[in-house]
Amino acid sequence: MEKLNANLHISNDSLKEYQKELYAKILNDDDFHILVEEGYTNQEIFDNVMKFSEYLSDIKKARKIRTYEDCLKANMTQRLILVRNGKIIERDYVPLEPYLKHCEYLSSFLERDFDEELSKVSIKEINQTALKVIYTYIKEGKWVFINGPLRSGRTYAAIAIVNHSFANEKYAPIAFLNTPVRIKELNDLYFKNKSEFSETLEAYSNMSVVVFDDFGSEYKNELIRDNIIIPILKNRAKQNKITIFTSDFSLKEIQQLYSFSRSGNDIMANQLRAILDSKIEKTIPINKVSLY
Repeated sequence: MEKLNANLHISNDSLKEYQKELYAKILNDDDFHILVEEGYTNQEIFDNVMKFSEYLSDIKKARKIRTYEDCLKANMTQRLILVRNGKIIERDYVPLEPYLKHCEYLSSFLERDFDEELSKVSIKEINQTALKVIYTYIKEGKWVFINGPLRSGRTYAAIAIVNHSFANEKYAPIAFLNTPVRIKELNDLYFKNKSEFSETLEAYSNMSVVVFDDFGSEYKNELIRDNIIIPILKNRAKQNKITIFTSDFSLKEIQQLYSFSRSGNDIMANQLRAILDSKIEKTIPINKVSLY
């Protein structure tokens, strides 16, 4: 095959002209004052004209980014900064504030069993009457039990409450649990890894906020009831920890689902119901009125 001979030689004169053009643009840029305020000299700017041109360009791009969604749209999570290293001016990068806040939000969860796109769900979208009741219960140290069918908004409301009220350093880490999935994990760990089982059980028992989403839909047996559900809820009740449930089922139905006695008088199922009753003032039914 015949080789192509590509001569891409660019003269020094052309480079110098381009350097002068960029320098002139920087001098006339609306943000030139930033460079002056940061103490850069005209000679430093001229000698590092490409770096300063990129720096001002990144400043303009970052100025338009207000939210994490803007970061995604612009494909920009950090911006260029310039730092002196002796007489050399070097490039460095810092994360944008919206991206940093989003990372801090994600880090506040031990478990977050909902899609990242729901991280910005707002309480403004929730029925304010129902929301007022929920916040009253939380303020009074009561547990919140949201009862309703699928697509009624129960999970959406719980996510909004967590996003607005608890996703910060004061409450972190928190857990928003897909109950059927997480209870199955604990059940498996009970047999496979007792150490990890104990650590996870302790975490769910003691952290500031736990949401049990789809509570009552998990697989049920005596081991799960007596060694997982009751210990977690009993410890959270003793410590007055914020606990939120969303469920298809009423409290009475959950008691029945966790009753395995043929006589119908299951002491441990009664204990589970007693723990729930001690912390839940009233269930919040949403069979007819959506929460959003």
